[in-house]
Amino acid sequence: MARYAVVEQSTDPYDRRTKVRFFASRKSALEYAAQGGEFTYPDPEAAQNWHHTFRAVYLLPKGWRKPRDLGKLARMLATPTYPCTEQDALGWFVAQAGERVRVL
Repeated sequence: MARYAVVEQSTDPYDRRTKVRFFASRKSALEYAAQGGEFTYPDPEAAQNWHHTFRAVYLLPKGWRKPRDLGKLARMLATPTYPCTEQDALGWFVAQAGERVRVL
């Protein structure tokens, strides 16, 4: 059972490509998180957009389960300016339920 989740997002609020991956060990979650940080767009110079991705690691509580209806949660979180996908909703839910793992 997965105890850690890594949520990958962009610093660009209009980029809604949230990814959530689950891990059984802290070590593998932290290794995966350390690989983040690419530019959001392949050619930032041409796009004139230097936003980048970041990955946050969360320790999930014992017995944590994914919500059944992520579509409903996504519709509740969406606004006209910022649409919300099921992955965005899952990332939000993980951040609310989990404890952020900080690396010193």
